[in-house]
Amino acid sequence: MLVRAAYRYPPTDDFRAEPGSQFVAVDAEFRSFGDSLDLDDVEILDPATGQNLGGAYEAPFLSSDGTFASWHEAPPGGPLRVLLLFHVPASLDRLQLFHWGDVLTPSPIRIAPTGPTLPKFKRGV
Repeated sequence: MLVRAAYRYPPTDDFRAEPGSQFVAVDAEFRSFGDSLDLDDVEILDPATGQNLGGAYEAPFLSSDGTFASWHEAPPGGPLRVLLLFHVPASLDRLQLFHWGDVLTPSPIRIAPTGPTLPKFKRGV
């Protein structure tokens, strides 16, 4: 697994954080995965406390160049690249990813202040 970026995701009509929380986006690429990979089961850990902060709120698919591909369908061929969106405490400044007992990112990843945003969410597309 490769994490290309992690950053604070700005509030939009689709993603509004509650007071004291924020959305964090993680541009992640899964290169070797089998049928056991369920993006709903990728969770975020607070490396300072070891606390599991929960699973991805959304996981839209990206093309290999990092541009938005689809809200619901992975592009064919190549590694699986997604933008995992997590709803976490506003104080979180580093993260690790976890999947069914496996820490996917051995070293903590610093959360950048900004990054790319997505087109408006379309249900069922």
